[in-house]
Amino acid sequence: MNSYISQLSPIPGKYDIWKNVIACLHISSDIAHSDFIVKHFVNCYMFTIGLAGKVVFHFNGRDTVIEPNVLVVGTPNSKWYVKEYTPDYEAICLVVSANFSTENFIQGRLLRAACFPNLSHVGGRTLLTEKMARTLHRTFEEMASRIREDPEGHYDSLQSLFALFLSDLVSFLETSPAWSSVNTKYFTFLISFMESLQVNYKKEHTLAFYADQLHISIRYFSKAIHDVTGGFTPAYFIHRKLYIESCWLLKYTDQSIQQIADDLYFSDQASFCKFFKRQNGISPSEYRKAR
Repeated sequence: MNSYISQLSPIPGKYDIWKNVIACLHISSDIAHSDFIVKHFVNCYMFTIGLAGKVVFHFNGRDTVIEPNVLVVGTPNSKWYVKEYTPDYEAICLVVSANFSTENFIQGRLLRAACFPNLSHVGGRTLLTEKMARTLHRTFEEMASRIREDPEGHYDSLQSLFALFLSDLVSFLETSPAWSSVNTKYFTFLISFMESLQVNYKKEHTLAFYADQLHISIRYFSKAIHDVTGGFTPAYFIHRKLYIESCWLLKYTDQSIQQIADDLYFSDQASFCKFFKRQNGISPSEYRKAR
């Protein structure tokens, strides 16, 4: 899948962009955070750290708050929209295309570990210490500075700085109680499941398919995911992925409900409507009217 940052004009000190694969954004309350996601970022990782004020946004099916020293990691094709924010809201946001993020094996492993909060019971929101927030902020600003110095060069230095950003973040995460209790083997299953789900979620809705991909039994698969995420089942992730995608299609496209049902490989429109109502208590048409 292609990944890129498009149609966003560089403004030095505000949006520093390198070859449509890295963007260093300084975000304030006058910027519609969700508009950036919808219009400009395709298949990208996003690391947002709050500096001041507060923003509440709907992130992958749940409300999430960014405040000072709070980090939220958005994985490729995460669904966001802003609900409210304070006038003094400020944040930095590092956006990196998935292709650039995983160009080498070690960086790919660091990236997977950095995304652990998204896959566990903490729900993607990490409270950093002030020292760690400053450390990550310094690396972010150094990347922005390199881009401003030479928008066409600095490939190696940007790769090194991004690896440093990930390494510092993972070192911090490894000190958290949630991380210390992680079963490494189960975490590997979780990562493989999430990668497969990202590719296959529209067509494959059964536990049997994903367990088979991991070459383990459904029972062992369910136990591994339940234990490593603090209580979530594989079905939860499959259903949430389908629900979030259906909300996105209802909110941001004019596709008919039948078309959405077909796109997500439900047997018919009635099955899709039943599934959707079971997730949030209202029908797809009622959700669309309220958008």
